[in-house]
Amino acid sequence: MNQQVGSGILRGRPFDGVATLIHKRLRSVTETIHCEERFCIARVANYFVVNVYLQCIGTPDRFLICQDLFQDIVTWYDRYRTCEFVIAGDLNVELDGSDVVAAYVLDILRSNSLVRCDSMFKNHIPISKSHKDHKSCIDYITVSSSTRVIDFCVFDPDVNYSDHLPLVVTLPCPLLYKVAINSTESESIQTFLRWDKADRQQFYDYTGCCLAPLTDEVDNIMALVSNCNIKTHTDIFQKIDAVYDTVVKILLNAAEICVPRVKKIYKYWWYLSKMQLILTKCGRLPVSRAMVRYSISSSTADLSTASGFARSKTRKLTRILMLYTMLS
Repeated sequence: MNQQVGSGILRGRPFDGVATLIHKRLRSVTETIHCEERFCIARVANYFVVNVYLQCIGTPDRFLICQDLFQDIVTWYDRYRTCEFVIAGDLNVELDGSDVVAAYVLDILRSNSLVRCDSMFKNHIPISKSHKDHKSCIDYITVSSSTRVIDFCVFDPDVNYSDHLPLVVTLPCPLLYKVAINSTESESIQTFLRWDKADRQQFYDYTGCCLAPLTDEVDNIMALVSNCNIKTHTDIFQKIDAVYDTVVKILLNAAEICVPRVKKIYKYWWYLSKMQLILTKCGRLPVSRAMVRYSISSSTADLSTASGFARSKTRKLTRILMLYTMLS
């Protein structure tokens, strides 16, 4: 895919590439191990999950590419031999056929004690519909422990517009209940910056003092860029990334020191802007000083009073505006 895009305009639909989605409840027990264009590996609890997509028939050096891909996968799994092995994806080959790639994949599955889920559940055959009159079985899910498979099925939903049918396997996760308890107990409270209450002078002084030394580093990078071939000097990109990370850290530290935080977003301009919009549409409605004073009030003690006052005034102005529109 990268070669096709780099050579010119992409014609037709995109192809290649894999992605694995992890439920947020399992984030604390999930580790991304390795990602490439044709496969990605993630450890979820005690499962070593490999999402793979093999080349289709007719690809140059298809067998050699398949060998290199599975050798890389097995090499990664050697570091996690205590985990349950799961390989799933579009293999682009019928394992029950006589293809040389099918024979090699079956040998890899046998050498790693992997079992096909479709062989355990005969009623659910993973058929991929490529044409109306032709069906093939090229999508598979394999596991290293067949006794841990609770269920396996093939869905054919009405909303599926792909020529592949989704495969679903159910595996037990002992850590799931523990993760759910920990997520409710230690759920972090999201806070928001109150920039209207920030010490702007302190923020300006802090960022100016910390960012000033970076100007020399930026000048050095510009000198390297002008004197060198960028494509052959990866250290230039590393220096740029280092400067970028430093700038981000400085801004985060400045916000932590100079800007207070609250649990809820407080839009102190919201009610005033809403009233001004109504007044602008009407063109002749007066606005009282008390209403503006309560609308832009930033005192926490008067916040609830100001909100209620502004809402009542807004409703009243809305009714007057409707009446004005009808009469005009």
